[in-house]
Amino acid sequence: MNHSDRVVHGSGTPTEAVCKAVAATNVRLQSLATTLRFAVETKGTMPVVTLVNHPTHEVFGQVGSQDLLAISRSLQRMQRVMATMRRDGQSS
Repeated sequence: MNHSDRVVHGSGTPTEAVCKAVAATNVRLQSLATTLRFAVETKGTMPVVTLVNHPTHEVFGQVGSQDLLAISRSLQRMQRVMATMRRDGQSS
């Protein structure tokens, strides 16, 4: 398992929520044809979320778990809007 695929699950609810958000966000990113992926690791009691270029394993930076949850929600909303636009024939 390489760095960009690594998801370390902790026992606490916040960590589990972050792990689920990372997995869902990575699925959404793949559907957008980007090579960016999020990885999450637990260090101490708080999860550490890293943005990584999947093929090169280049690390772009880290984001807080609350920021990742917000990114995940935003991508989910964006996908719903895009699906509605496609369904309604508004997308090229």
